[in-house]
Amino acid sequence: MADEKINTDENVQVNDANDTNASDKSRHEERQQNKGGLSHVGMIFACGAALFSDGYVNAISGPVGSILKRLYQAEDEKRFIHFKKLFSSLGFAGTVIGMLVFGYLTDRVGRKFGMLFASIWLSIFCILSALAWGAGGSIDGLFSALIAFRFIQGIAIGAEYPAGSVACSESTESAGVNKKRQQMYFSLATHTMLDLGFLVAHFVPLVLVWIFGMNHLKVVWRLSLGLGAVPPLSLLYARAKMQEPIHYRKSSIRFAQMPWWLIVKRYWLRLAAVSIAWFIYDWISYPASVFADYIIIQVLPTDASFQANLGINLFNLPGSLVGALVNDRLGPKYTMILGLIVQAVIGFSLAGGYALLKAHIGAFVVLYGLFLSAGEFGPGNNLGMYVDAVYIF
Repeated sequence: MADEKINTDENVQVNDANDTNASDKSRHEERQQNKGGLSHVGMIFACGAALFSDGYVNAISGPVGSILKRLYQAEDEKRFIHFKKLFSSLGFAGTVIGMLVFGYLTDRVGRKFGMLFASIWLSIFCILSALAWGAGGSIDGLFSALIAFRFIQGIAIGAEYPAGSVACSESTESAGVNKKRQQMYFSLATHTMLDLGFLVAHFVPLVLVWIFGMNHLKVVWRLSLGLGAVPPLSLLYARAKMQEPIHYRKSSIRFAQMPWWLIVKRYWLRLAAVSIAWFIYDWISYPASVFADYIIIQVLPTDASFQANLGINLFNLPGSLVGALVNDRLGPKYTMILGLIVQAVIGFSLAGGYALLKAHIGAFVVLYGLFLSAGEFGPGNNLGMYVDAVYIF
């Protein structure tokens, strides 16, 4: 019995020593990862902040579409309507393809690969969109080029989500990150950046109109598209310098067989629940933001649409910022529920009082902005975080 007790004590000591060594090794790896490189918080923002450019490129289609409508719709209204439909829909199609392809590649090749690809690819095709030209000055050629570039931009936008967002989430688990601020950092580095991109996308064309005037709208729309290359290029150096997140390097399945059946068997219910929730949120939020131009035009005179759109999108950012500040206190689930309830109440108010609100522009803009803000406070900030909590950690 004494020998067994001694052996048991020795085993416990060995296990404790192994755990201590593993913990020390993990901390040493994290120190090496950040030695001469990015801080823990800097790593989070280097991974997630490129969503600013995704938000900008997504949202700029609204103001640019309004400018192109003013320039070219009178020449051939039917052709312009066809272009506008393809310009929007193929951008989303490219995004879906990018998500699916790079959702696989970022597990097999690495997060850094996906982030570098997204930054470089998006920069190149933002510049090409700004330089788009139809052969011999053809409007059809111009529209075809813009549609093609928009589709390829969508692939880069889609690549950013499984690469940058997931790497950002993994980076919040680093030992040097304050555990009471993890969700705040994740929200600020991802969805808040996305909202900021949407806001800037409506501010830039307005400033360019102030600079160049209404007689030079061709310059305005080209510069508006081309400036989308600046944010991803500004992050390129930081992303090239960073290493793969330590959590990914520990758990990588790069050389393993993906257990598809086990994943479906174990996670199908949670996957279905989160997918449906995200689908419903995107079904509401993306049309509300991207097509805000067309909603505003129905209520306001044409020359005021830029200013009103900017006013509406100003509401997105406070919603996301306030949501980020309360995430760690309430938790993703209850923050999301609170945001959804508030958004539902405002949405019903907008629908029921639309006829009256059309005659009161200020009230319409404020209510519509609060509707968007509640969405950013709740599901906008927390759906991605909730998915990461369920599947990754």
